[in-house]
Amino acid sequence: MKAALFDLDGTLIDSDEAIVWCVNALLAELGRPPAPRNKIVELIGVGLTPLLARFLPDPEAHVAEYRRLYLTGFASRTKILPGVPELLGELCRKHIPAAIVTNRNRGLAADILRGVGLFEYFDEIVGEGDGLPLKPDPAVIIEACSRLKVAPADAWYVGDTDIDVAAGLGAGCLTILVAGARKTNAGAADFVIKRLDDLIDRLPADGG
Repeated sequence: MKAALFDLDGTLIDSDEAIVWCVNALLAELGRPPAPRNKIVELIGVGLTPLLARFLPDPEAHVAEYRRLYLTGFASRTKILPGVPELLGELCRKHIPAAIVTNRNRGLAADILRGVGLFEYFDEIVGEGDGLPLKPDPAVIIEACSRLKVAPADAWYVGDTDIDVAAGLGAGCLTILVAGARKTNAGAADFVIKRLDDLIDRLPADGG
């Protein structure tokens, strides 16, 4: 293992409440009724445009406003998941490069990481805006590995949804599922963990 790649939402951070709040704040601005929480949460991870398309006929027209709203209110509604700082600290100590691979807009993902104090741990962020098909297509993971100068077979990909598992396996990474609130086909992943620091004992002793 020479690099660790991570999904963002549901893997490193609990952003459900921030996303639900932002979708409904946008709908309120547009004079539309709020969407049920469960209908929003089940779409987290698919990408912003497909999420908004469930509730708006012209989602692309509202992407910029969604991002503006999100940046005004995500911080107090977002939590770092248990075990994340511990694992990221160990990766840094062992000089193992790390990347975010997300279906979020890359710039917004960077702002979120800064807001929760995790930005410094990552060497690369790949996501919407990089001109690549998003997960479950493996292209974004392959691109992240290329930027980190490692073969996918030498990298971990860690995520919390079936979309993540399909992308990680498709890229050829060792693919790890974080078991949580999402309904997933856990058996498809190479292995399953409950929290990120469960991976510390699996890190190479020399960081190589």
